[in-house]
Amino acid sequence: MGVKFLRQRPVLHYIADFMCRELLLIIECDGASHLVEGAAERDQKRDKDLEAIGFKVLRFEDGMILNDLSLTLSIIEQVIEERKTMLPRGSCP
Repeated sequence: MGVKFLRQRPVLHYIADFMCRELLLIIECDGASHLVEGAAERDQKRDKDLEAIGFKVLRFEDGMILNDLSLTLSIIEQVIEERKTMLPRGSCP
């Protein structure tokens, strides 16, 4: 789709699983570590912090990625198209 994602990139004091700086888009792949007590609250704070500086955060559970890859990719493609029309080029923080 003509955009570049970087893997395991630092943003603020977090590490994003996948980040497209051009579109201010972060994709998180949530495995078992996101099911432990307190993880949901930490994820919400992280998403809020990242959204406060302009990023859109997409979260996918590992099970969804493994069991319905076509749906996962469809959602990502839709958000990429939306972000391409919303953001001017070079709009990274």
